Amino acid sequence: MKKLFAIFLTISMTLAMSLSAQQLPPAEVDIADVIEKPGLVLIPVYVDFSMMSPVSGACAFDFTINFNPGVLTAWNGVQNAPSAGIITQTPVGATSGQIKISWSNTTGTTMKGKLLDLAFLYAGGCTDLTFVQPNTFGITEVGDCAVATPAGYPTNFIKGSICEEIAPVPLASWPIYLVFGLIIVFMVVGIRKFV
Repeated sequence: MKKLFAIFLTISMTLAMSLSAQQLPPAEVDIADVIEKPGLVLIPVYVDFSMMSPVSGACAFDFTINFNPGVLTAWNGVQNAPSAGIITQTPVGATSGQIKISWSNTTGTTMKGKLLDLAFLYAGGCTDLTFVQPNTFGITEVGDCAVATPAGYPTNFIKGSICEEIAPVPLASWPIYLVFGLIIVFMVVGIRKFV
């Protein structure tokens, strides 16, 4: 009976530890979807680290972003970044469509909201801004300071995009289009009447 109880206790403890390890709520890094006119553009990057340890939070992140260099033609750096911590930006291949953003801070953050803006020269058209998948070329991860080796906190990385703003036809012009349309209709009806 003692042996059966010991086996049951061991299985219960193992199951409890594996379930608690799997229930970490993921952090989130999200690139905005932007509609803009060609020129210098700022593309916001939002984060949600609020679920991480309130004592330490996220103390590092490192992600690589892919984009179409024919649409975003020049990398102009990071703007409006947090003042605490060290941000590095590396154009891994800015002319080939890849940049890497890294940040570290010894105190960590539980920030929720806009983290920074990616500044590009935008030529027009559309492109997705996607994250390189974790553990491939360029590490894409968020580190938790509460862990001895701050790497690999569960994180959802959400892609963004940019497309060109198309100017709508002004509503003030509709009478002109109506007049031209009626002229064409009357011409077609009049020509059929004489033929």
